[in-house]
Amino acid sequence: MATTGMKTCGMCKIEKLYLCFGRSSHRVDGYRWECKECRRLIVIRDKAKKLAYDEKYRNDNREAIRERNRNYGMANRKKLNVQNNVYRRKGREALSDDYIKQALNGESNFKFKLGEIPQEMIEAKRLQLMIWRMTHENSNNT
Repeated sequence: MATTGMKTCGMCKIEKLYLCFGRSSHRVDGYRWECKECRRLIVIRDKAKKLAYDEKYRNDNREAIRERNRNYGMANRKKLNVQNNVYRRKGREALSDDYIKQALNGESNFKFKLGEIPQEMIEAKRLQLMIWRMTHENSNNT
């Protein structure tokens, strides 16, 4: 397999170095038929198509999707509860931004939209929770 030779891209029809092509074990020469630049364009185009298709599918099948999700939730309640508990515990332990935003929303008299909470407020709440945890942990040890 030549890595210093030239190859013509099957899409843009420009002759380029083999370094400009991705590897493929299915091709005789070991390289993809399209160059990396064209491959990037294909991926972007296909992703846009997939997003449009998914949105149309969700809109057309809203009730069927709800019913399927409802049935799955009832059939797998214990499994989902365990997954949710693990997820929440990780958020609490790591003091993630999402966890702190939820904590701020739960204790305030007026509700923020989660995207509107200033980062300074999140950091202040994180420090408050860390201090509370350290003092609470020490009081439980005695």
